[in-house]
Amino acid sequence: VADEMAVMYAGRVVESGPVAQLFDDPQHPYTLGLMGSMPSLGPRTGRLATIAGRVPTPAEMPAGCRFASRCPFVLDACRVVPPPLVELAPGQQVACLRAPLEQHLETPA
Repeated sequence: VADEMAVMYAGRVVESGPVAQLFDDPQHPYTLGLMGSMPSLGPRTGRLATIAGRVPTPAEMPAGCRFASRCPFVLDACRVVPPPLVELAPGQQVACLRAPLEQHLETPA
């Protein structure tokens, strides 16, 4: 029961914005993975999606994007510097060098 939502991964906000917009058009690979892993109310036709890998421990946080080791769209640049939160749409911010994701969903890196 909220109007706004923030998605965090390993202690950092990776996406934020209006709830309906994030559910309808997730733009961070982690948010996309979370949406794919949600069960539905109707009959299940297959397995729920999973996100490969594991969350880094506090002692092993990477220098760049904390989701890089699990991301299907990772670039070399993602491993160097944490991506800043940038506004993609009014009120929707995402920390991903590949955003908007629509252009990458067919051809992951």
